Amino acid sequence: AAVATDVHHLLAAIPPLVQAQRYGTVRRTDAEAVGRVVDGMVARSAAGLVVACASLDDEAAGEAAGSIRDADRAVGLLASARHLVPWRAALRSLSASATVHGLVCGRAARLLLDASALTAEEAARLVGMALSPGEEPARAGAWVEGFLSGSGLVLVHDDQLWGVIDRWVSLLPEDRFTEVLPLLRRTFGTFGAPERRALGERAAAGGAAG
Repeated sequence: AAVATDVHHLLAAIPPLVQAQRYGTVRRTDAEAVGRVVDGMVARSAAGLVVACASLDDEAAGEAAGSIRDADRAVGLLASARHLVPWRAALRSLSASATVHGLVCGRAARLLLDASALTAEEAARLVGMALSPGEEPARAGAWVEGFLSGSGLVLVHDDQLWGVIDRWVSLLPEDRFTEVLPLLRRTFGTFGAPERRALGERAAAGGAAG
């Protein structure tokens, strides 16, 4: 992977190399040498991330979203501005891209929000763009899946984001709603029971703030 040009291979290599750099290995690998490799791989991954994620099908998008999440955790462990600045700039470009699969864009936006690198207002703006009336419902549903998958707490606690998604679902024509429903069901199925219950109560109350 150190000489590879495929960004997805680079992303997959970053987490184990960061582990080796931080905690060492049974072979007592030179951490400084590993660090130099990591520096180059993070920079190359950030530079090529948007292009590498263009034109992915559903399966490839799911794999890319997982690799980006794992690489983001690893870059966060490094806690260095020289890694975080280009990496988060790449995630910002990815989150706002119109040519990348919605699942990947939504995941990038959520990673930024969780890292406090994106404000709630900025996140709501991105969600609103992704769920605009002219957007293909399948892509919009994939964006929501990427953004929310694994945790619904952001919807439980953020009135603005709740309102954006609530309006989008409410305004979908019946045939489009049926098309998007499996994606939404899969996404909400990843939430814990308390989160689902809280969201159900909020929906039953007509979207009123908790």
